[in-house]
Formats: sequence, structure tokens, C-alpha cells
Amino acid sequence: MFGTKIFSISIVFIVSSLTITSCHRSLEDRAAKEAVEYTRKNCPTPYRNNSRVDSITFDRITKTYVYYYTFKGKLDDPMLLIKNKKKIREGLLQNLINDPGLEIYKDHGFSFRYLARSLTTGKILLDETYTKRQYLI
Repeated sequence: MFGTKIFSISIVFIVSSLTITSCHRSLEDRAAKEAVEYTRKNCPTPYRNNSRVDSITFDRITKTYVYYYTFKGKLDDPMLLIKNKKKIREGLLQNLINDPGLEIYKDHGFSFRYLARSLTTGKILLDETYTKRQYLI
């Protein structure tokens, strides 16, 4: 009787582990597919408020969505970005928190990275990463 219970519990544990693992794999597959499809269909986006999205990628190893931007005009000024770093960081975080399209990924602890380059120099102007510690309130 005792051996049967342990066997049953072991089977339930193994099946649960496999289910959880397969869900993570399929969610990561979905994230990678959505990033590729968005980039293929929409990128580069038109400039809006002196920025555009060049591409989106998904890193399976770190479970990180990476948004690549190009800044032009007023945003293409490193000193302005340094001066307003706190506001920019808070704004990006609020957009991430309020984005219902990313809810499933946030629920599974994915990270989100925003990387912006200068249109004129190609240098990185902004590189911010948010983990679940920042966006889970």
C-alpha cells in the first residue's frame, strides 16, 4: 500500500514536471516566433517621436525580449539622455508594466531589454534591462 502511494506520487510529480517543462519550451518558442514575425512584418517602423523600432529578438537562454531602436533628432543626444535617464527608465518601466500584450511573458519571469543606437554615429545611447524584480509590483 505504502509503495503504491509513493509510486503514484512519483508518477504525478514526473508528469507535472514534464508538463511544466513543455509549457516553458512552447512559451519560449512562441516568444521567439512572435519576435521574428513582428520584425518581419513591421520593422523598421516609421519614426515616431524621434525613435523607431528596428527589430525585436528573443534570447532563449536568458529569456529576454530585446527591442532594438534607432534615435534621431532630439533623442540623438547623449547628454540629453544622461540628464533624463531616471525619467526615461521610469517611462520604459511603466510602459512595460501597463502592456497587456506582454502579460504572459511577465507572468513567467521573462526579462525585457531596450537598446537604442544613434542614427548619426551608430553608438549605443540607451541600454536598459528590466527583470521581474522591477516590473512585478
